[in-house]
This record gives sequence, structure tokens and C-alpha cells, in this order.
Amino acid sequence: MLRVAASVAAAVLMLAGCGGDPEEGQTRLERALRGLGAGVSATGSGFGWADLEELRPDSLDPGFAADALGPGADDLLDDAARILAATGMDPDAASAAVAVGGSYALGVRLEGVAPGRLPELLRRAGARERREGSWTYFDLGKQADSVTGGPLRSFGALVSRTAVGPDGVVLARFDAARASLTGEGDELDLSGTRVEPALECLGEVAAARLIPGTFTHNPAASPELIAMGVRSPRDRDPPREVLCAVDDSEERADARGAALEAAFAEGASDPVTGRPMAALASAGEVGIERDGEHWVTRVELEPPRGAEPGFLFAGFVRGSVLTYLGAARPVPREG
Repeated sequence: MLRVAASVAAAVLMLAGCGGDPEEGQTRLERALRGLGAGVSATGSGFGWADLEELRPDSLDPGFAADALGPGADDLLDDAARILAATGMDPDAASAAVAVGGSYALGVRLEGVAPGRLPELLRRAGARERREGSWTYFDLGKQADSVTGGPLRSFGALVSRTAVGPDGVVLARFDAARASLTGEGDELDLSGTRVEPALECLGEVAAARLIPGTFTHNPAASPELIAMGVRSPRDRDPPREVLCAVDDSEERADARGAALEAAFAEGASDPVTGRPMAALASAGEVGIERDGEHWVTRVELEPPRGAEPGFLFAGFVRGSVLTYLGAARPVPREG
């Protein structure tokens, strides 16, 4: 297990090795999160992000990127054809997407998307409309109300708090999530939070999901924050993936590292599916570093040739990722 004691030096080396922007010192993911407003908490919220343009080479179906946005927001990409036919807005045309939430998405911003007939459909449905800077806000019913019929039904509760801007559309369940996604008010402050070391750990990725441990199926066994990322498919097919766990002590980080080494050891199998890990991904060296008050455990994974990207995103949903980090296998639901 690789241990790096000098956290600042480690972060610089890690970022340089992952293709970070040397001029701005920030990855695309970091710039996206730092562009959010303070309507949500940096430590109490989860985040999802995907550079959809980067994920559209001819040889790759970018559908897995929907899983980076979290349950609810993923439906916008999965149901893009239906939404386009009903509203004239095409989620698949987005250049990028960023979401805020926890175990499910509270809101998502689709960048580079024309709203089509969405504003008019919201007006017809009785939405209250107002202008705030460069955004037009629509409030349809109460917060988190779901439209069950008509052309807006595919949006579910995300249509209750909508905003249309000059270069994108925000769909949210709550006022606070929409305010954050439109950049309203103060900028989201990530300084000193566990999000900062997670971003350094991920480096330059094309899609990522960050989930506080309180939103997993087993909070007691979870790290403070789990971060998963998929590298650019232009670098390798399938792209490599990165898993980071942020804890508050060296002891816990050591336990994560040992669990990861065991999870990907020769002959190991996925505790949830029973599939051989060798058929899912091979792991590089597990590393542990200290970053301020946080300890970060990191491993980079290489899926076998021909595998579908998003191994970690899918694995988190079924509970596998948490077992790789040392948690017990989730108990199957009865019935």
C-alpha cells in the first residue's frame, strides 16, 4: 500500500499526473462545483457531473454518464427521446450536466440546451414566472410536486422548480437546489471541506459522482465521502475509473486501503453479484494520503477491454462499492 505523507506535494503530483489545467490549477469538475451557489451545503450535499461532449466519441455510448447525476436526474438522459418529442428540449444535446443531491438528485443543470417548448408548457400548466438576472424562473405547484400527466410528466418532481437561462436549463425539486444550480447568491465555499481532497484525488475526469456517507445504504460503515470518476474515453477504451474515500482518521484510511487490496486481490469476487473481480476491473496500487484534517484512500481501476464504462457508478447503486471499502454485503430485500 502506497502512503504519501506530504499532502500538498501529493496533491500537486496527483493533479499533474491526471491532466489538470496547469494555468488555472483546477479541473473541469472543480470549476463546475465552484460555480455553484451556496443554496446547498458543501458537506451535506452530494454532487454529480458529466462532460457530455467529452463522452461522445463515435465508439462509445455515453448513457452510463446518466448514473453520475444520481437517481432522478439520470432519467433526463435515459428518457431524452421522449422528452424531446414532448417538449422540444433535448437533454442529449447538453454539453455538460451538473447535479446536486444526496441519495437522489435534488436538481440538475443541463448546459448548452435550448428549452424548446418547455417555457410555454410550464405557463400552460399554471407555473408562476419571474425574472432573476439572466434566468427566468418557473414555480409549478409546491416544491417537489410531481406532474403525473401531460407533456411534462417525464420530468417528475424535477419540473416543480425550473429555470431557463441563456445557455441552459435547470430542473429542480426545491428552491435551494435551483438557486445553487443557477449560481444565485454567494458562491459555494468548498474551502476546508472534505470535497476539496476528493477533487484532488479524482483529478481530471470526464464524469464523477461525490456522495456523503450519510446517503449510502450503510452510513455507519461508510467513509465521510465517496468519490467516483471516469476518465476520458479518448485516452483509453474503456476509460479508467478512480475511486476515492475520504475519512477523518488514519486508522480508518488504513482499513479502507486494506479492504480495497482484498477486494481486488487475485481470485476475489464481487460480494454482491458473485462475479470474479478480474472480469470487472483490475486495480492499481492503493494509495493513502493526508490532506489537512482528512485522510484520502485512492485506487485507479482498469476495466477489461470491451467492458461498459461506469463500473463504479453501477456498482455503487447495487451496494458493491461500499463492500470494496470494507462494509458488509447489503442484506437482500425480501420478496
